[in-house]
Amino acid sequence: MVMKPVVDSLDSVDEKFRGEYVPEKGPENQETGRFILAVDSQDGYEVVNTSGYRKTLDTLRGEIKEHKNTLSQFEGIDPTTYKETVEELQRFKEADPEKEEHINEQVAQRTEAAQAKMQQQLETFKTEAEKRQEALTIERDKFKGMLTQVSVTDKSLALAAKISASPDLLAPHIEPHLKLNTESGKPVLEVVDANGTPRSGKDFSTPMTIEELLEEISNEPKFAPLIKAPANSGPGNEPPSKNKFGNLPKPYDPKASRKERVAAIAARSN
Repeated sequence: MVMKPVVDSLDSVDEKFRGEYVPEKGPENQETGRFILAVDSQDGYEVVNTSGYRKTLDTLRGEIKEHKNTLSQFEGIDPTTYKETVEELQRFKEADPEKEEHINEQVAQRTEAAQAKMQQQLETFKTEAEKRQEALTIERDKFKGMLTQVSVTDKSLALAAKISASPDLLAPHIEPHLKLNTESGKPVLEVVDANGTPRSGKDFSTPMTIEELLEEISNEPKFAPLIKAPANSGPGNEPPSKNKFGNLPKPYDPKASRKERVAAIAARSN
């Protein structure tokens, strides 16, 4: 005979097994009128009323499904970020407008002060940069002037060597007449007057050339002792050109010898 775990009445149970059944009790420990088989628990097996558990399980399954549907709306949202956002929103809701206005005023004042300080720093940096630029410009122009002067001095010495046996003595008299300029990015040596203005050549239509300057200096009486004697100025050569002083050459004639120029100067002074 198979013994049922629960019976509504002991009348349906063989009399010899009725002592194995005990009254069933409900949630509040009251008897339900039914009888359950009294079986000791062993290895996890026992007689238990699972109807309540099943009902609870069904309820929990329903709640889990509902929670899953709810959570699906927040998929991809970081819980920590969501929490912080909600808290920040709550702080905004609870914020006092008067306090907020005061804070905004302080922020505006601090921002304005920071901008003014930054502007002042920028002006200071700009002033320092301009001063530095000015100093560099002066230094550059000074250095450029030194290089120009050296170039003019060297050129004057080289030109003096062409017409004088003592170029170091004549070069200082040539140098004031020279000025170094640039044309199309290239250095150009010009002949200038005492004011630095370019001089005109013999034709008065073109600038004076270096050769014309050397000729002029060679013909200056005061430079006669420094001017080289021409190669054909010895005895047996052609006599110098005549002028109002007879056969004496002009004191500044580049073709005359030094002796002839000295004689011409002496003749003029008589």
